Amino acid sequence: MAVKDHSLDNKIIHAAWDEFLEHGFVAASMHKIADRAGVTTGALYTRYKNKDALFGSLLSEFFSVTQACSEPVAKKYYEAEESGSTADFLSAMEFEEQMYLNLLFEHYEACVLLFCRSHGSSAEEFLSAMISHKVTTTVDFLEKTAMHPVNREAVRLLMEANFHIYRKIIEAGYGKTEAVSCMKDVQPFLHAGWKELYEQLHTA
Repeated sequence: MAVKDHSLDNKIIHAAWDEFLEHGFVAASMHKIADRAGVTTGALYTRYKNKDALFGSLLSEFFSVTQACSEPVAKKYYEAEESGSTADFLSAMEFEEQMYLNLLFEHYEACVLLFCRSHGSSAEEFLSAMISHKVTTTVDFLEKTAMHPVNREAVRLLMEANFHIYRKIIEAGYGKTEAVSCMKDVQPFLHAGWKELYEQLHTA
């Protein structure tokens, strides 16, 4: 049985990042990744079942970090639910928005892959599922304290608009510092919209 040469792992990973960031998932080629890394395609397939598995491996750390961030965010929203305070709701939103900014800054290339280069991959399905989950949890949160029926479709559209803005900022090709600055400028407008919705639902 052949022994896998682990000294090639970093070369393959760096080559995969370059290929996927440049061409996106669909247009990227395992053969070109092998050429970039200076290895055979066989060396790729001994490590990754297929192109999708390789693409997903590049995002695995980002997915783990995102999951880890969900617990403190949920705690903030629970506190807002308990108090029923608009201020606490907005504070929870600000906390979550800051988390997204931190994720963007610390994992910028992963965000580019996920938001702008993942079409056709299972990671794209993960992004859709993440948005759907966020819509569900937001509606559930609002319904627990709202004085009026929550329009689930409206919440979905607002949530998708948020993610669309994040995607467009990243697609613009800014560096990390510029992207973070742009998001900070946009967030007050998103924040105002959610504030209006929350207060409509909680005003008799």
